[in-house]
Amino acid sequence: MTDPQVAHNELIQTIHHPEAGEIRVVGVPMKFGVTPGTIRLAPPRVGEHTETILADLGYTLQQIQALRAEGVI
Repeated sequence: MTDPQVAHNELIQTIHHPEAGEIRVVGVPMKFGVTPGTIRLAPPRVGEHTETILADLGYTLQQIQALRAEGVI
């Protein structure tokens, strides 16, 4: 993260995380002149997408609630 080439290519960017505050993350490694890439979201918090993923895998809302009640998730 301190390599001069990394700094020159702006590979490390500082973004705001809702729980951690300001954090440094790896930026977009490719640079496009017309459509530059950006980091739009902070890394997800632990478990942030659990319900969505389980639903995509076919679990029902009742099954997900049961897993949560049992402390599985």
